[in-house]
This record gives sequence, C-alpha cells and structure tokens, in this order.
Amino acid sequence: MATGRCFCFIGIENKSAEELGDFKDQLYERIDTQINRSGDFRAISRRMVDAALLESRLRPDSLFLPNNRQVFADVLGRKGAPVDYLLYATV
Repeated sequence: MATGRCFCFIGIENKSAEELGDFKDQLYERIDTQINRSGDFRAISRRMVDAALLESRLRPDSLFLPNNRQVFADVLGRKGAPVDYLLYATV
C-alpha cells in the first residue's frame, strides 16, 4: 500500500444529459485504483468518506466552503483517516 499523501475522492458531478447509474460506481472504483497505483498517493475508502459525510451532516458540494472542509477533515482524522487532498470530478 502506498504511504504517500491521502486523497479523498468526494464525488462526481454529472453535467451531461445522460444518467450515470451503475457507471458511477465504476468511475469511483477506477479513480480510486488510479490514485492508489501511483505509489505517491493513497485513496481513503468510499465507505469512510460516506461515513464522514453522514457524521458531519455535509453534502459533497458543501465541501467547497473552507469551514465545511475543515469539519469534514476533522471527522476523517478522528476516524483514523487523515486527509491531505479532496478530489471532486465533473463529467
């Protein structure tokens, strides 16, 4: 497992006319795999991200605000998954 910086993949904003459906899960998995394969970065698990969002009562799009990012990062840190970077994708 990589020991580098920790990435937290927050979500995918769909700006296309097509529904992502099951393809969205495949995108999440592919992005996490690419991050982990780099050797320089480690992705925080999707389950941990979802749990931190639930506990912090935040939505992925609310993490653009600095105070909300800090609350979210603090929750992850308390759960043993400190985060260095947040990643948000647009399709």
